[in-house]
Amino acid sequence: MKVDINQTRNFRINKLFIKKLFATIGRIMPRFSQREVSIAFVDNRTIRQINKTYRKIDAVTDVLSFAEDAGNNRLLTKRYIGEIIIAYPRAKQQASQNKHSVQKELMILLVHGFLHLIGLDHADKKGERKMKALASKILKAI
Repeated sequence: MKVDINQTRNFRINKLFIKKLFATIGRIMPRFSQREVSIAFVDNRTIRQINKTYRKIDAVTDVLSFAEDAGNNRLLTKRYIGEIIIAYPRAKQQASQNKHSVQKELMILLVHGFLHLIGLDHADKKGERKMKALASKILKAI
């Protein structure tokens, strides 16, 4: 899986680890192995503004996903899947609260964001169970 990583600040991002994470996702989900994903690491103010603009929620969040074909469900025919945006300061704070590394928190958020890109959602119990099971499978494989 091809990954394009961007950041608005000089955050401590292990790009090689992220590429390995998405290679693992590609092995577990081969239909996405030749796809492309863009990842942006931003500050809390930026993600709050994006959240407000696109979701009408005026609050900082940890991760947002924007699928290229949102609503069209043509992801299997498109090479570019979409973009995952992560608030690095928020992820760092959550890592501290959860008593694990920032890298682990980023891994959790990236997998969560990717699952949203491919159309999974946790709005109901069934979707939440499916999302958790797939996220667990990916995280265990890393």
